[in-house]
Amino acid sequence: MEHQEGGHNEEAALYARIIVGWHAGMGMDQWQRRFKRRQDERLVRYQHAVARFHDSDLSDPAIQLAIARSRLPGRWSGLTR
Repeated sequence: MEHQEGGHNEEAALYARIIVGWHAGMGMDQWQRRFKRRQDERLVRYQHAVARFHDSDLSDPAIQLAIARSRLPGRWSGLTR
């Protein structure tokens, strides 16, 4: 059973890297186009949150859960509060 759990964690880490990578590239570009003022508070919070996740250990299940909880359909709720 341990081997199977490890496989799930590797898969979750991969998904976390995909999500964070997308937001570091495409998501950041979309937010910057949306907000004309580069220092808009929501944009700054988004940038900090993406950077925080980017610098995190994405193989850590707690980080994966935090990313999942931040992600809601259509927006990163935890990043825009």
